[in-house]
Amino acid sequence: MKNFLLDKDSHYILKMINLLNAAPNHELTLSELETELGLAKQTVKSYFDKLLDYCHEQGLTTFSVKANHFKMAQETAFNLFKLHHYLVEKSVKYQMMYRIFSDTSTTFTSLHKDLEISRSKCSVHIKQLNDYLDCYNCYINFLQRKPMHGKAYQVRFVYHNIFWGLDLEQIIQKTPSLEAASQLIIDFVPNIDYATFLRIKLSFYVFQVNTRHGSFLTPDEDIFAIPDSPYVTFDDFFDKIEAVGFLNTCPDFETKQREGRYLYFIFCRANLIMLETFQTTDFQIERSKSSEVHDLITQFQKNITFSLSPEELHYLHYNLTLMNKEAEIFRGRNKIFDLEETAEEIYRSEAITFEFINDFVVELRDHNPKIQKLILNFPNLYYHYIILFKNILRKHKKPLKILVQTNSSPLHREMLISKIRDTTPAPIIIYTFNQLKGEKPDAIISNWMPENKYADVPFFSTSLFYSNWNKAELDKFLNKLSDRKNNFCRSTN
Repeated sequence: MKNFLLDKDSHYILKMINLLNAAPNHELTLSELETELGLAKQTVKSYFDKLLDYCHEQGLTTFSVKANHFKMAQETAFNLFKLHHYLVEKSVKYQMMYRIFSDTSTTFTSLHKDLEISRSKCSVHIKQLNDYLDCYNCYINFLQRKPMHGKAYQVRFVYHNIFWGLDLEQIIQKTPSLEAASQLIIDFVPNIDYATFLRIKLSFYVFQVNTRHGSFLTPDEDIFAIPDSPYVTFDDFFDKIEAVGFLNTCPDFETKQREGRYLYFIFCRANLIMLETFQTTDFQIERSKSSEVHDLITQFQKNITFSLSPEELHYLHYNLTLMNKEAEIFRGRNKIFDLEETAEEIYRSEAITFEFINDFVVELRDHNPKIQKLILNFPNLYYHYIILFKNILRKHKKPLKILVQTNSSPLHREMLISKIRDTTPAPIIIYTFNQLKGEKPDAIISNWMPENKYADVPFFSTSLFYSNWNKAELDKFLNKLSDRKNNFCRSTN
C-alpha cells in the first residue's frame, strides 16, 4: 500500500532507480533494464526520459544515457523523497483524493473534466480507490451530498495516511490557529521529536479542513476519552486549544468537547512515552482499568525471568492503553514506515528473542478474543506489541564477555575495541585473558588464532590477511551471541 497512489510509470521509474543504485558502477544497459523490468525497450526509454525531464526541472545531472547505457551518478543533490512526492502529486489517484479532500463540492463530472480523463477511466480509478478504502470502512460516492463517506474519524484517518510520507510543507496550509495549536504541542512536550510533531500537526490540519467543510464527530462517535497524559491534562489541553481559536469551526460547546477529546487522543497516541522518560522523570500515570491491558501485562510478567520495575509497568500501562484504544476505534492499517521491517530486523538479528515475544503475543491473541479482534481490525497493533515488549527486554540483556586480542600493539587493540563498541548495541564487557581469571569468554575477537583451550568459544577474526571482515558481519555475530545468551522465557529456565 506504500505506493498505492502512484501511476504505473512511476512504479517503474522508482524500480529503475533502485536497479541502477544497486548495479556495479551504477550503470546498466538497455537490454539489462528491459530484462529486469519486463518492459519493451521503447517503454524503458520513455520512462527514463520522464526521469530525465524531472532532473532537468530540478537542475540535476544525476541520471544520463549514452549509447543505450543508463547511468546514475553518485554524490549529487538528488533526493528520492522529493521525487516520490513529485510522482505521487502527479498521480491521478492522488489528485482525485486531494480534490475530494479540499473541495467537498467536487462532482464526478468536474473531476474527470478537470483531470482531463475519460468518464470510464475516471470510474476505474474510483473503483480502485474504493477497493483501497474498503478496509477503512470508507467509500467514495458522488450521488450523495459529499463524495467521501464514512465515520468522521475514519475519513480523517484515511487522509492522514494519504498525506503521511509526502512533503508536508507543500501540503499543510498554514493558518494562524493551526500555527498556534502547533506551538502548543511544543509547549506541552518541549523535547518532542520532529516526526512526532509533524504527525500531530498533519492530523490537526486534516481535522481543520474536515471541520471547515462541516464534518464533525457525531455523539455516537464520542469515544476518545482516555486517562490524562503526564505532559498535560485534558482540561488544560482543551482550554488552551480553544483559547487559540482552533475549535472555532465547531457549532456548539458539546461539539467542541467531543472534538477536543479527539484531538487530545491524537496528541497522546502520537506522543507515546519512552521507557527512558519514565526512568528519568517522576511521571505518574493512572493505571489502566482495561482487562486486556491488565491481561497483557500479567501474562508477560509470568513469562519472563525478571520482575518488571515500577517504571516498566508505567511504560506498559500507558502505551498499551493508547495502542489498544487506537485499535479499538480505528479500522485499517496506519501508515508507519518500516514497522514490519523493524520486526523482521529483530527476527534476523535476534531470532530467539523475537520468537519468544511472537509466541507470547500469538498465544495471548489466540486465547483472548478481545485482543484477537483488536489485531484483526487494526493489524499494526501486532507489530506495536512486538516492539514494545522488545524495548523492555532490551534493558535486561546480560552483557557479553568478549576477549579481545591482537598480535599488534596495544594501540591497535585500543582501536579494535573502539570499533567493536561502535558496531553493536549489544551490551558487552571487554576482557584481557588474565581478567577472565580462568573463566571462558562468550566470544573472542582477534586478528590471530586463540589458544586451544578456547577452541569451543565463538571466534571472530579481524585479520585482513585471512578475511575481509566488516562491521555488519561483526554486529550480526555479536547480536546472535547476545540473543543466545539472553533467554528471557521463564518456562525454559
